[in-house]
Amino acid sequence: MSNEDTQTAIQVNGCTVRVEGHHPTGRHIKNSAIEQGLPIERHFCLSTQTADGQHVVADDEQVDVVRDRVFVASPHETEFEIFVNGQPVKVVGRQVTGRHIKGSAIEQGVVVEFNFILAEEDEHGPHIVDDEDTVHLHKGARFAMHPRETEIIVNERAVRIAGHMASGLEIKRAAIAQGVPIYLDFVLSEEIGQHQSRIVGDNDVVELHRGSSFIAVAPDDNS
Repeated sequence: MSNEDTQTAIQVNGCTVRVEGHHPTGRHIKNSAIEQGLPIERHFCLSTQTADGQHVVADDEQVDVVRDRVFVASPHETEFEIFVNGQPVKVVGRQVTGRHIKGSAIEQGVVVEFNFILAEEDEHGPHIVDDEDTVHLHKGARFAMHPRETEIIVNERAVRIAGHMASGLEIKRAAIAQGVPIYLDFVLSEEIGQHQSRIVGDNDVVELHRGSSFIAVAPDDNS
């Protein structure tokens, strides 16, 4: 089988470009175009027409291609300033993947890692964005990245819990599973300052940080 049998001829900026297979990534399409002499650069924005309108193809996004499918590579796509863990990050394109947001954040100095959980924060609260999920950006969009596990303290013992948000019941269950001698009916409170604490009900959701400290006591313990 020749190379041509495994390649698909598409159109990029009006020129024929051959790409490998039928599901290349945006990065592969741009790299192929550059290697075949098109005057574009790797940071250009790639887009193609779909039934829903013009669609921006992120670098790590796979796209179905057929012969002569048309793509446009342009430096003029909108650049958005978003916030990741409170730090400004510039991202090119209206529709990008979770992986692209992570990569942009890391490249621009946000101290996070690719294996961290990415969550978008909006008026409905945080929701997880997987690496392959497509996000519709707007100026000022806020995201948070956290380790997949957070180490907290329950009754002076280390407890690992998934993510960075958990209910009181989830915290107690994790603590019990990791050997802390408490029961689910214990009253949980979070230490929020010197000699200060607040009750965390079973259905109350709290934001977790490394070292967040909790106390769980029997319901009839008045100490």
